[in-house]
Amino acid sequence: MVNGFTSPVSCVKVDSDRLYVVDKGESSVKIVDLSTLEVVGHIETGDNSMPTNVVNSWYRAFVMNDSSVIAIDYFQLGMSVNYFSGKLDVGYNPNSAVFEGHLLYILCKGIYD
Repeated sequence: MVNGFTSPVSCVKVDSDRLYVVDKGESSVKIVDLSTLEVVGHIETGDNSMPTNVVNSWYRAFVMNDSSVIAIDYFQLGMSVNYFSGKLDVGYNPNSAVFEGHLLYILCKGIYD
């Protein structure tokens, strides 16, 4: 069991010994070392944001946030990294995504009461 989360909602294995866990309660992505089962770092997704999901492809993970998608590079030039690489505003409440080839399709829930 891995401790250190407030409200984990989604995860993705990014290589043989690293797991990214979206912690909605702390507005971050926690980095888990699978060989020790410990949280070894985190990447902020924005002040008071509500990240909901994470998907990955090749060398980059995408985290669905309040109204944006956060990109995190986890592999670069043959080395393991954990770099925030950008933010893309996509609309209201992105909650899931899927890759088709090199395209990323994002589903947004929209505005609701």
